[in-house]
Amino acid sequence: MIIFLEFNSWVKDNKLDQLEFARQKQTYCYFSAAATLFSPQMSDARISWAKNSILTTVVDDFFDIGGSTEELHDLISLVEKFVMWDANWEKETHSEQWLGLMKSMMQEADWLLTKKVPSLDEYMKNEFVSFALGPTILLALYFVGPELRESAVKHT
Repeated sequence: MIIFLEFNSWVKDNKLDQLEFARQKQTYCYFSAAATLFSPQMSDARISWAKNSILTTVVDDFFDIGGSTEELHDLISLVEKFVMWDANWEKETHSEQWLGLMKSMMQEADWLLTKKVPSLDEYMKNEFVSFALGPTILLALYFVGPELRESAVKHT
């Protein structure tokens, strides 16, 4: 029970509860992590998974119903600029997971706006990214155990 109060407080502190378009899925997000990473020492990984799931849900809702086409493009442009800044700041950047997710969500929005029905191959290739495993699961794996090989982190 305490963990749900903490997540609700985190959502309120970050004003995610004030976004009218955003679904509030804190319980689902935490249970998806707890069902997989159930041992007590996996607490940090569960929290990472749940918080990133909450954020990906909000971003998905923004792309589905909350933002205009211009706002969606502006958000992607902003993240692209951050990725470039991040790449210049450090030798390597891990912001591509979020950028890839947003571009995938933009593709879905474009299909909806143009009423295009993608082929099964187009759809599956896009949904592989849109399912948000990169920003959710990959980031949680940093807390799970042995250090990940760089090739595993960079593989998309």
